[in-house]
Amino acid sequence: MSWGTVELEPEVRKWLEGLPTASFARAAFYVELLAAEGPLLGEPYTKQLDGKLRELRFHLDEFAMRITYWIAPHRRIVLLTVFHKTRMRDEREVERARRAMRRCVELAHTVDEEEETGRRGRRDSMSEQGSWRELRDRRMVEPGAAEAYEATRLAYELGKTVRGMREGRSWSQNDLARAAGMTQSAVARFEAGGTIPTLPVLERLARALDADVEVRLTPRAPAA
Repeated sequence: MSWGTVELEPEVRKWLEGLPTASFARAAFYVELLAAEGPLLGEPYTKQLDGKLRELRFHLDEFAMRITYWIAPHRRIVLLTVFHKTRMRDEREVERARRAMRRCVELAHTVDEEEETGRRGRRDSMSEQGSWRELRDRRMVEPGAAEAYEATRLAYELGKTVRGMREGRSWSQNDLARAAGMTQSAVARFEAGGTIPTLPVLERLARALDADVEVRLTPRAPAA
């Protein structure tokens, strides 16, 4: 069950519309994760930028993607801008997101129940135009979308499990990287769900964490 609803500013909607099917499905998983957990979704999946301005963080291929957002009244998560992270934090992108948030406020995304019916109606109309649900439902029926979404979910779950086991040992990412013969950045990306897991990588992490990897093929039940 979702914590809140997602609304799309034009820049984010256009970007999502233009993604190939598999990339859209990966992005969709993290947007849905944000909708499900709202303010409870923390690092490494979200990060505060400035006050109420935050960013959703995930990987698409070699790019570390960022979608800026803020949580408006009535549990509305408004996705503002999108960019891919460079080695240095780009303050210009943060400032651009601040401006987008200010425009969002000015265009009545913060209307409360006390304000006039006309402005409330305008907000509802804008919400319909920026509907995440409509876009998600339309694109997730494309061939290959469900499989890419499931692969992203698996990467997220495995990353979360590895992070929990590492923290249970009071290890840093550098500690795990040394034990597994990996780089710290590779461990960070894996824990954030940014790596589609392969068996050799899982075995390397499992040995470092004194764990076992089990792969099962379970026959499907006969069709009725």
